[in-house]
Amino acid sequence: MNEQSGISIVHVKKNQDASIINLSLNRLEAAGSNDGAIMLGKPLLAILKMWHPEALQDVPAEAPMSRAEIKASVAQELIGMSISERTDFYVSTIDKLLTESSQELGTDFLINSWPVLRARIESFKTLD
Repeated sequence: MNEQSGISIVHVKKNQDASIINLSLNRLEAAGSNDGAIMLGKPLLAILKMWHPEALQDVPAEAPMSRAEIKASVAQELIGMSISERTDFYVSTIDKLLTESSQELGTDFLINSWPVLRARIESFKTLD
């Protein structure tokens, strides 16, 4: 559980930065128990399979998106959270996810939009 009443999932490999995924409890509660479980379970299982493909290769899970699409989607969620929570805490994770996803999906957002959003998010630390 994190300080913003959410669930934080952190993936760390030796000698690498941590990838952090946060899920809002408010959104899960609003979805109800069945939809909330699906909302949490499907992406979580897809992400775990992305991080540990060999260990989970036989685990059935929907993977409707490519790894790059998942990374871009998680980056977008973190951007939204950064703006709504007025924090720059997720910037390094967003940088990493967008850089990795841009190799497959293209660099338009990374080059044209992210720098503007990043500057806005980073300005939050000077407002405190």
